[in-house]
Order: sequence, then structure tokens, then C-alpha cells
Amino acid sequence: MAFGWLLIYVLLLFIRPMEWVSWMYQWPILDVIVPVVSLAWLSSLTGRRTLDPSKAPQGWLMMGFFLATLMSHVSHLYRAMTIVTFVEMGKVVLIYFLIATLLISVKRVKIFIAVLIIGCLFMCCHGILQASRGYGFGGTPDDLQNPAHAIRGALPLIRNNIVRIRAFGFFNDPNDLALILVVMLPFVARLILGRGSMLPRRVLGLAIAGVMVYCIYLTNSRGGWLALGVTALVYFYLNYSKKAGTVLLAIALPLLIFLGPSRMEGLSADDSSSRGRLAAWAAGNEMLKRWPLFGAGKERYTEFAEDSKVAHNSFVHCYGELGLFGYFFWLGLIIASLKDGRALTRAARKSLEEKSGEGNRPTGPPPEDGTDLPKAPKVSVESLSTLARDLMAALAGYLAAGFFLSRTYEYPLFILFAMFAALRCLYESDHGRLEGGFGRKDLKIVFVAVFASIATIYVMMNMAW
Repeated sequence: MAFGWLLIYVLLLFIRPMEWVSWMYQWPILDVIVPVVSLAWLSSLTGRRTLDPSKAPQGWLMMGFFLATLMSHVSHLYRAMTIVTFVEMGKVVLIYFLIATLLISVKRVKIFIAVLIIGCLFMCCHGILQASRGYGFGGTPDDLQNPAHAIRGALPLIRNNIVRIRAFGFFNDPNDLALILVVMLPFVARLILGRGSMLPRRVLGLAIAGVMVYCIYLTNSRGGWLALGVTALVYFYLNYSKKAGTVLLAIALPLLIFLGPSRMEGLSADDSSSRGRLAAWAAGNEMLKRWPLFGAGKERYTEFAEDSKVAHNSFVHCYGELGLFGYFFWLGLIIASLKDGRALTRAARKSLEEKSGEGNRPTGPPPEDGTDLPKAPKVSVESLSTLARDLMAALAGYLAAGFFLSRTYEYPLFILFAMFAALRCLYESDHGRLEGGFGRKDLKIVFVAVFASIATIYVMMNMAW
């Protein structure tokens, strides 16, 4: 039951009928479903129908990050924002643990991914309607004449005569809509390119991928297009030989460049947009110098930046607002997820080599002393590895775009972290300790990465200024 409520909750985060269905407008649906999901989850915990989140390092890193967001305001004695942050980040923490503990099988992981894709397709339909008739779900022809009366997100975003589609809630920004579509594309690509995929699955995958890529184009998002290119690069690198990956990239990259957003034409290191980003990065560095431990405070970046600008860089945004303490846990979540993904990939390769070796051994009759034969594992390492490779491609694309966008606290990023954690828990529940996975000894790597990344950003900023 808890898993079913999780699927409903996640689907509502995408569809959000309370923002576009007239008779449901402003209903507190999410505020009602959160405690329902929480109670169902707690009930499942007592019934032991969940994974143990302590087996994945992302769990305590997530709690550390949650503490850091609170300390960013407690350190300034800002009680009101501490309460607001506790509520808002509490929802993010909740959905993380719901996903990390309730995806107790590969089948559930795939069902969860299917629900995410359905949510993305709904937003694609909404965006295509915006592009074709000027308004999406919840809008009317009158809104074109009086857009101030339109339901938020029903009309596309128009800036400098450029139409950019968007969705509802935290996908109201075209960049966020593009990013979630890119995040889901590796899983859609698996329908097309996966071994053993039947023709109907390939046709379905092609149709879904075509709609998603078209909508990424309609968002006119430079960050989305960058994420798409990096995701494709990592996906081909992880799933194919270097020769095959090079051929596929040679086909894909010219298409990405040709179909890229029109705003790319004016992009250069000397344009006003780039200058503004560098100034925003400098503000983050100043915040870190002023409040090195706990930062300026979550959601307070614009209070201390010139012209109230955001960082336009998720890394700078993080250490500017949360200081070294918060940045350590946030960067730790990234490193832990990628390291676990690589460890799962190596585990699958090792498993295949062992199976190949066993296949060459002479077979004989079963033992006569009554010894039981070893039981077949419930969780396929190969399936976990496949999902891990798709997640790594998605996370790489998201972070590439996040280097030029402030997306430190967004739901899609923490959904990815939770799915990595679920895969590790699934592996260790059936196969024992994940060899090469993230552990306490890797905290020193995170520590070094914190200072190395800050120094790198500082050097890049000064070279480009």
C-alpha cells in the first residue's frame, strides 16, 4: 500500500491538477497526501516490507544535508526561515526515504520509472499544446489576450520574442522541464537499444523519445541541450565499446548542434549573460569568505548578490548558501552515488565472468551427502547494473546543466540520489557488501573534492573575467 501511495504522490508532483483544473484550483492536495503517505510508509516499516536505508551511505549524507540547511539559518538566529526550511526540505527528505526504502525489487524500480515517464509525457502534451495553440491545460483562448488572468503555467514563457514551453509547480521554469525530460531519456533509450527488446517496445521507445526530445527543443533551454549532449555521451560510453560509442556520438552530436536552441546564437564568453553569471559566482565566493562554515542561509543568495541575482551554478549556490558544512554533504551525495553506480557496473562484469567460468567446468551429478545446492539470487546483478548505468548518465547530464543553473535543492536531483541508494540496498540485501562502493574511507575524497572544486571554480572565474 505504501508503494502505491508513493506512486500517486510522485504523479501528483508532475500533474498537479490543483493548479489547472478549475474546480480543483488551489485544493491542498499535496498537503493532505503527505501525511497519508507518511503513515503508510511508517506502517510498512513496522511490517518489514522495506529496504534498510542504513545500508546506503546516501541516507546519512542526506540527513547531514538536511541538518546543514537548518544550520544555515540557525547560525544567523533566523527562526522564521529555519521553520520554513524545515518544512520545505522535510518534504525532500521524505520523498528521498520513501524511494530509497520502498523500491524493494527491480520490478518496483521499473514501475517507479514508468510512472516518472508518464508524468513527463503529461507535461510534454501540455507543452506541445502551448506551442501549437498558445495555451496548455487549464488555459483558455481569452488568456492569450489577458495573460495576467491565466492559471500559472498554462501559457508558455515569452522573453525577447522567444516562446519557451513550461509546466506546473517546480517545472514551471523551462530549464527545469527540459532537465527532467533529459533525466528520463536514458531509461527510454533502454526500451529502444536494450538487448532483447521486442519490436513493439522499440517502437514505443522511439515514440516517447521523439516526443521528449521535441519538447526539450520547445523549451529553448541551453542548459537542457547541454544536459542532453552530456547524457548521450555518458550513456554511449557506459553501454557500448569505444568504437560503437564513437560512431553513435558522431551521429548524435551534429543533430544536437543543428537542433540546438536559438539562444545559442548569442552565447559567448563576452556577452552580458556570461558577465552576469561570473558576477553571480563572485557573490557566492564572497558569501563563503564571510560565512565559511554555514553560509549565508538557504534561499538567501539573492539578498547578498548584486542585482539580486541567483548563482547560475548549483555548486556555487550550495557553498554560498550552506557553507563548507552543507557543501560537504551535497557533494558527498553526488560522489557516493556515482561511486556506487560504478561499483554495481563492476559487480555485474565480475558476475558475468564467474558465470562464464562456471560454464566451462565439467558438470556432474548432485552431491550425495544431502548438501543443498546454493540458491539462485533473487536480485539480478545485471539488472541493477543496467539501471545504475542509466542513472549515472542521467545524473551526469543534470550536473552538467547544473554547473550553469542553480538547481541545488530540486526534487529530480534527490530522486536520482534515492534511486542510487535503493539499488545499493537491493544489491547488499541479496549479495552482501558492495565491493568498491562508497564507504567511510571515501569521506577524505569528498573532503578533498570540496576544496578542489571551489579552487577550480575560483580559477575558472578569474580566467574568464
